[in-house]
Amino acid sequence: MRRWRLVTHQLSPYGRRRWFLWRRRLSFATAVDSLPSGLGDDPISAIIAIPFLLLFAVLFTGAMLELLAEIALLPLVFLLKLCHLLPWPVELVRQGSAELQAEVRGMFASVRARRELTAGHALQLPLPSLVRRVPQPVS
Repeated sequence: MRRWRLVTHQLSPYGRRRWFLWRRRLSFATAVDSLPSGLGDDPISAIIAIPFLLLFAVLFTGAMLELLAEIALLPLVFLLKLCHLLPWPVELVRQGSAELQAEVRGMFASVRARRELTAGHALQLPLPSLVRRVPQPVS
């Protein structure tokens, strides 16, 4: 029964509050995906891989700088959100993508908005039957 609820929760869209000031544009996953999958034994393969390695270096550095900027600004942003000067963005997350649903001022109001959003979009799947049915003989 518990496992079924966990699967239902993983499939359901859910609400979340964004703590950072903006949603990150660059990610470390895209930087790693830009790397070539393998290098051949010949020198031509190494020459072909150089632009991809440069792209990786640029994307990784950009993702690192963006993350450091968000971490540096987080205490100030959190203080401004606690003082009701900045709103909390409440987002609905579906299969890895987030959609902005509301901007709520106040921490407790944002918690309520997130919970209402999650409850309003939760999947209501029927529970599986744990009793095995025995086929009736046909007469």
